[in-house]
Amino acid sequence: MNSLELKTTRLMSRPHCPRCSTLLDAATDTNLQDPRTPKPEDLTICIKCGLLLVFTADMSLRRATIEEIAYLQLQHSKLWQMAEVIARRYTSRVN
Repeated sequence: MNSLELKTTRLMSRPHCPRCSTLLDAATDTNLQDPRTPKPEDLTICIKCGLLLVFTADMSLRRATIEEIAYLQLQHSKLWQMAEVIARRYTSRVN
């Protein structure tokens, strides 16, 4: 896989964001060295509102806990920054 390719997976569960109700029917892995499909307990971001989410056992989505958000801030700063940018854009459109 060349360094500019991202692996996008269609989500058969077709979950919705609990904040903005956006249908999230695909996920893109940001790990270019070892891309994979999402699994339960993986973190993701709503592409519309930037809410940090976690895949559940049935591949629906729930809001991330404070502990999961802290982990993301410390261990995956680029993903955290992306979530912040999306959330700011969403908030400015809604308010």
